[in-house]
Amino acid sequence: MFSGNSTSISLRIQPFILDEIIDWFGKDFSITESREDSLTLELKCNEEAMLY
Repeated sequence: MFSGNSTSISLRIQPFILDEIIDWFGKDFSITESREDSLTLELKCNEEAMLY
């Protein structure tokens, strides 16, 4: 949907939203931190896609 260069993104989410993240970005990310109430993800994506 979005074209251009990808950049590294660190994203902190609540675990219940993980299915939506997979729908949007696929499974090409790493969980770098897992807490009871949040997950920290590292992924690469287009900046415009991230803003959307």
